[in-house]
Amino acid sequence: MFNQSPLRSELEPKIYIRKYDDNYKKTVQEINKLLEEIKNKKNQTIKSYKKTKDLQKKTHFKNTLIAIAILESRLIDLKSKVNDRFNEIVKNNSYRVPME
Repeated sequence: MFNQSPLRSELEPKIYIRKYDDNYKKTVQEINKLLEEIKNKKNQTIKSYKKTKDLQKKTHFKNTLIAIAILESRLIDLKSKVNDRFNEIVKNNSYRVPME
């Protein structure tokens, strides 16, 4: 009991993985919220695009849709990377899994 330092117990894989698990859940929840907001914004933009007849506004909506698509794909990519990292940590039972 006296020989163990509190810092050492913090670095044990079980404790670290539990903390990482909490961070993972929060990260995935936030990514899902952002993806939901992006889908709503995309639907609103598509509706506005269909309603307008002004060519300048249509180009603006096209550019907005392109930006939304890029953001959505990057968030999906981030989510898959976080998920892969978490799966490697759980599979190897260690947080010292090499990152790519």
